[in-house]
Amino acid sequence: MNELSRKQNDFLKRYEDLLKEVDDAVRYAGECCIQGDEDIADRLLASVSSGLLPYHPENMTLFSIFKEDKKCMDVLQIFYKTVQRAAALEEETIESADRMHLVYEEFLPQLNEWRSCVKEAGENRGSDHARH
Repeated sequence: MNELSRKQNDFLKRYEDLLKEVDDAVRYAGECCIQGDEDIADRLLASVSSGLLPYHPENMTLFSIFKEDKKCMDVLQIFYKTVQRAAALEEETIESADRMHLVYEEFLPQLNEWRSCVKEAGENRGSDHARH
């Protein structure tokens, strides 16, 4: 694996922060589902997910960082498909059980796995460069 440039490192730090905020928002949306506020949950999930759409597997920066890591590229591909589904929530009718499944069985576990890849990339490939 190649060492990350300063710009890639900075990107990863900001991106990690964004993913943490997404995690918090999706967990809140899940709580809204539990409380029966499905309209709020749908809007929040769609809005947060729409914000992630530019971070697709072909995104130049993400690709430059993860192109040599097939496992993480696969994780991103799967997560991105879920993001696309969640971004379209306001446009489709979804049952409560399906919404809960999307949040707790797909989105959050996939987000967590992707966050691990992002964190590992920053720690393993950028730590030496960041000290210079």
